[in-house]
Amino acid sequence: IKPFTEAYTRDPDFCQAFSRTKKEEPHESKYRAYRIASNGLLYFKDADKNIRLCIPASRRLSIIAAVHNNPLESAHAG
Repeated sequence: IKPFTEAYTRDPDFCQAFSRTKKEEPHESKYRAYRIASNGLLYFKDADKNIRLCIPASRRLSIIAAVHNNPLESAHAG
């Protein structure tokens, strides 16, 4: 989790949402669709009320590789 929380502070997509959500009441912020969970990860609630984990750009390739290369989690064989 620590690599994620550190990456949020440098990520062009999430740095503002992360820092503002940590400091402000969510309903008072333009980032009110974002929440920081008790584990420190940033989540976004979309228009359909789906809650989505925010993945910093620097972590995306490693996550895709881990899922893609895991035969139990892969979307396709091979």
